[in-house]
Amino acid sequence: MRQRTINVLLFSLLLSTHLLFAQKIVRGPYLQSGTTQSIIVRWRTDLPTNSKVSFGLTASQLNRVVLDDSPTTEHELKLTDLQLNTVYYYNVGSTNALQGGGSDYYFKTAVAAGSKQKIRIWALGDMGNGSPNQRAVRDAYLREIKNDNRQTDVVLLLGDNAYPNGTEQEYQTNFFNIYQDHFLKNNVLWAVPGNHEYYAINRNSRDIPYFKLFSFPQNAEAGGVPSGSEMYYSFDYANVHFVALDSDGIEEGRFRLSDTLGRQVQWLKKDLAANRQPWTIVTFHHPPFTKNSHDSDAELELSEIRRNLTPILERFKVDLVITAHSHLYERSRPMREHQGFSNTFSPEKHLAFATTGRYDGSPNACAYVKNAQNDGVIYMVVGSSGQNNGKEGPAHPAMPFKNARDGGSMVIEVEDNRLDARFLCGDGVVRDRFTVFKNVNKTTILKAQHGETIKLSPSWKGTYVWSNNSRTPNLDFTLLGDTTIIVRDSLGCLEDRFRVELVAKPTITTNFSKSTLCLNEKISVPFLVANTDAAKWKYSLQLSDSQGNFANSTVLATGASSPFEATIPDRLTLGGGYRLRVVANVRGIESVVSSALVIQQKPTATLSGESSIDVGNTANLTLNFGGSAPWTYRLSDNTTATTAANPTTIVVSPQMTTVYSVSEITNACGAGTTQGAAR
Repeated sequence: MRQRTINVLLFSLLLSTHLLFAQKIVRGPYLQSGTTQSIIVRWRTDLPTNSKVSFGLTASQLNRVVLDDSPTTEHELKLTDLQLNTVYYYNVGSTNALQGGGSDYYFKTAVAAGSKQKIRIWALGDMGNGSPNQRAVRDAYLREIKNDNRQTDVVLLLGDNAYPNGTEQEYQTNFFNIYQDHFLKNNVLWAVPGNHEYYAINRNSRDIPYFKLFSFPQNAEAGGVPSGSEMYYSFDYANVHFVALDSDGIEEGRFRLSDTLGRQVQWLKKDLAANRQPWTIVTFHHPPFTKNSHDSDAELELSEIRRNLTPILERFKVDLVITAHSHLYERSRPMREHQGFSNTFSPEKHLAFATTGRYDGSPNACAYVKNAQNDGVIYMVVGSSGQNNGKEGPAHPAMPFKNARDGGSMVIEVEDNRLDARFLCGDGVVRDRFTVFKNVNKTTILKAQHGETIKLSPSWKGTYVWSNNSRTPNLDFTLLGDTTIIVRDSLGCLEDRFRVELVAKPTITTNFSKSTLCLNEKISVPFLVANTDAAKWKYSLQLSDSQGNFANSTVLATGASSPFEATIPDRLTLGGGYRLRVVANVRGIESVVSSALVIQQKPTATLSGESSIDVGNTANLTLNFGGSAPWTYRLSDNTTATTAANPTTIVVSPQMTTVYSVSEITNACGAGTTQGAAR
């Protein structure tokens, strides 16, 4: 009995030791439902343990812990109260053992909805067949993100993620084993099911491995409208609204995605109506337009989606629809109102643009510009990320950009109002690309004060050629008058116009009240500068010619402040018609000139006229003037008069011999000089 007890204890000890040290990760970790504040971490172990995730802002300080005590092999923990747009490091395991961790275990939380920062999206379709092509497509993308050291923000799985029947083992072999060590522990996966997912049981069942392996938001945890279903959901990331639909599953035993009365389509319309994000990307598996390993003319489920679903997508101005199913790459231009068979497609009727959209300088390659009057949806088939048995042959007329030879994936970058998409093939070559802009080619009217520096910014991200030949992203422009400035991209596809107008016309008013100026006179001239930043400029005081013209004006003074102190030159022609004005050293400021001025000269007076007379008789004296009339003179005998006559005769009647002289001569310029005498 004692021996048996010892054996039981020994067995228990061995079992405990086995549970403590033998469990290991056989799947993951992989990330789900990432939002600005939360993320789900999932992994699988070979033996049941409790679940523990430690995490923090540095790999060396994982100071937060989430724990679930329930023993399981399928571990799923939600981390909450996270900071948006932030990198976190983490490890996974149990309370007894660390199962996975290190500096390469990290994730980044989502950026805020509406953010204009640049994000990267990776879209793969029909990838899960375990083929060399699948690995080559994977490796081409991994090389790219390693070379530019950029995080992948959103990963879109477009269905048929595990061939041939979407079983647990096929997901392990053809999906997790291929992406696990390279990608999954750092990037959130957002998936839709394809027909091969439902081959595990049937289209009516939600008990297939796909729904057990993935955790998607059903209650609008990541944005959008609550779906209440595992089949379809939506989420926001930066300024993009993503919608994931199930095009193969059947709801309530009868409704598929093409049935507009079904819950999925009813939810879709509510979700798109509530969406306020500038960009909308919709994903599902079955393409409405394709002609290859599947044919949208021949297959009813594709035709029904085209007839019934595409009008809804167009009505709500969806930008991209990304599908798979056909094992090749196909792309349309922005198109609208084409619900018929391929032979009814009309470029004139159904295309919003005739260009390729490549935006690379090749012929007819301008980017697509979407606005309220010129919309349309771009449809893509990305079905060769693993499976790659597409057929050569004529392309669907709505999908002219086709590659049935090279497997690849779609790399999409969105920054503010610019979207760039590239079909990256397994050999690293980009074999198709396109660019879409929104809300560009603008005419903007601005009001500003004269002399104000305005920063002008184009409505797009890219290249720039301004009217003044500047190629800077922004133009600092000083307004000196009503002006139109144009900026174009270097390919001549985009153009913004800025009409910048003065709030009020700037003026310089010369405040000078005198009407007479004299040669060599010192004057003070105040002036007033209005409707501009007066301190920015220097000024000069100008005197016109005697006709009031400033073509050959005389500069009396220069400076930066009022008033001007100046001296009237001594070589001017005497007379009226002169004017003063103050001008700035910059164009665009109107100068208000002074009233007309008369230039005068100080007086001189010369007296002459000696004679001998008898007492009681009269004699004539002659007074000659210089300077400007009228003159006021005073003789030595206090005779005083004002005259404009030159010379002036003065009649005197002395009672004794008298010597006459001019004691004072004045005019408007003041006292002058005298000479001469008369006896």
